[in-house]
Parts: sequence; C-alpha cells; structure tokens
Amino acid sequence: MAYPTVSAPYGLQPINRVDGLPYAGAVRQVPIASTYNTAIFNGDIVRIAAGGTIQKSTVTVDSTTAAANNTVGVFVGVQYVNSQGQTVQAQYYPGNAAATSAVAYVVDDPMAAFKVAVTLSNGAMSTVNQSAVGANFSIRQGTGSNTTGDSAVSVYATNGEGNAAALPVRVIAVVPDTQANATAFREVIKLKADTSEESQARLETWMTVADGDYSEYSIKGAVDASNYYDQVEGDFDKLKLSYEWAWLQELFNKS
Repeated sequence: MAYPTVSAPYGLQPINRVDGLPYAGAVRQVPIASTYNTAIFNGDIVRIAAGGTIQKSTVTVDSTTAAANNTVGVFVGVQYVNSQGQTVQAQYYPGNAAATSAVAYVVDDPMAAFKVAVTLSNGAMSTVNQSAVGANFSIRQGTGSNTTGDSAVSVYATNGEGNAAALPVRVIAVVPDTQANATAFREVIKLKADTSEESQARLETWMTVADGDYSEYSIKGAVDASNYYDQVEGDFDKLKLSYEWAWLQELFNKS
C-alpha cells in the first residue's frame, strides 16, 4: 500500500473553522473586471482591487507593503460568459477578455482554516512537524494548472518561518495524513541506533501499535524504516536521507 503523499502544491483548501465548527462551503461572490487578463486558480489568494473587483494577490512575506500584496480571501471557483455566449462555471478563471461577466467565488470568512502544501524555496515538496504550530510562514507563489484548475501556491518550510507579524500564514495544526508516515519513519531510524532496553521496547511499539486515522501508515512507516536501517547496515550517510522529503516521498510511493 502506498502512503498518502502530496506530489505538488494545490493552493489553499478550506477545511474547517478556527473555532472548531465545520466549514459549510460559504463563499462571497465578487466580480472580476473583464479587462483583467491574469488567470486565477482554485486555491489562489486574492485581493480586492480598485473598483471592488477581484484580482490575484502577489503576497509572499508581507500583505501590507503594497496594494498588490493585500489579501481578502481564497479563490475557489468562478462563473463567467465565454466567447460563444455560454455561461460557464469553472475551477479557475482563464484570464482573458473572452470571459465576460465573471464572478469569483471567494472564501473570505476570517475564521476559516485552510490546508496548504509545504515546499522548499526551490519548489520541491517538503514537510513540517508539530513544532511549526504557532509559527508564521511566508507564501511561495506559483502558476496553477490549466488541466486541473488548481493553484500552485504553497508555504515555505524554512524561508521566513517565525513570529514576524507581517508573515501572511499562521500554522494552527499539522495535517496528519502527511505527518504520520514521515514521523514514524524518522523516529524508528533513531530508535534502531539505540540498543537500550527502553528504546527497543519503544521500537516494538512503533512497529505494532497504532490507533485512529492513518494508523496503518504509521505502522507501515515504522516497519519500512526498520527494514531500511538493516538494509544499509546503519550507514549514517544513508540514514540521513530520511530527512529529505523528496527521498521519503519516492520511497513511500514504491511501497
């Protein structure tokens, strides 16, 4: 069984509210000017432009430094009239003058919580652990997919992470489906190197006991880590590969 992995950024996806209530799908409809020629993808951060219309925000590290970096919410779809006069409801706005009477669907609830992928500064997929909760992160912009309609926006794993109030994203939780496998694999690698009775008992627990959502991925990650440690005979340089997200993801996809 393969692990649940994230192969590419997908923008921001509303999943809940900060106060614990479920996200019910509420959106605000805001017009897009017919002269606006920039594509907006599902999950892109957007802003209110002059005239009260929606545009894609270019925010990275500070949403207050320029009007283009302002934010009002997240784009999750659009309705427009195409060049044939047909009304189209779509995942993304194509960004051309052929799309008229366009109305963006925007999640602008200040209590909304979003899921977003983590990348390195070069765009490679990455991950964070529980220690990231409470930190502020910067945004990595990207060009979305005309095929899926999804955004390519992500947050940086290490660039700009900290407590600076200007950073646009606050981490309130770590998504478990991408955390469980990496956490188990790395923890078991450390335990395998320690031959103490306590560590060996913890190792056995990691490899046999789990409960709740994604528990099977935790056990699978632990078993894979134990097998890998034995395979490389504890070679330190090879074990360090477990801290590279791209390497972990490739290994998980093969399992």
